[in-house]
Amino acid sequence: MGINRQSLSNGGGDCIFASGASDGYARIWDTRNNGSISQQFFVSNSDITSIQFFADGNSFVTGSDDGIIRLYDVRADCELAKYSLPEMAQQHYNQEIDRTYFHQSPMYQEQLLEYKRARPLSVEEIDSALNISGVMSLDFSQSGRLMYSCYAEQGCYVWDTLKSTIVGKLDGHSNKVSKVSTSPNGYAVCTSSWDSTMRVLTPSYI
Repeated sequence: MGINRQSLSNGGGDCIFASGASDGYARIWDTRNNGSISQQFFVSNSDITSIQFFADGNSFVTGSDDGIIRLYDVRADCELAKYSLPEMAQQHYNQEIDRTYFHQSPMYQEQLLEYKRARPLSVEEIDSALNISGVMSLDFSQSGRLMYSCYAEQGCYVWDTLKSTIVGKLDGHSNKVSKVSTSPNGYAVCTSSWDSTMRVLTPSYI
């Protein structure tokens, strides 16, 4: 088992931190108990490549090689939400079909609905379309309403954490975006890239 990422909890002072590992588990550690594991969550069969605490320290998100971000509540000991690019691709796929055949007859619309029920877009088709190779970095806005997520092949997207929808994308780099971080006051977001540059963005730009 290799530990890939760590995150310190603001709510727990310097005593609580989380780690994500290649065995697919996220673990909460407490240094006051001889560094023992206080909680652990099975995330997925993929490597955990990013982990970040929410500002209040009561919840955290994990990013994995499967391209899915999951939100966990430390107090309730459970998963609260999931943010998935593959699922967004499935929704987009269905919307494109609806737009293409919008003016067809009601009978055709009924046949189309049966087709979509019988043949959802496969995981292979979604992965091929998006070329997803994992979540590289995560961070929150000051309020926690927005979540910034860097994907290995897709750049940096902005999620609405309450609606579980993508509300924006941070562009400007010519290569992979490897890291995203927000300023403590929430007035700026910084992204770094394999193009050897960093970009500092303000909320007005976003």
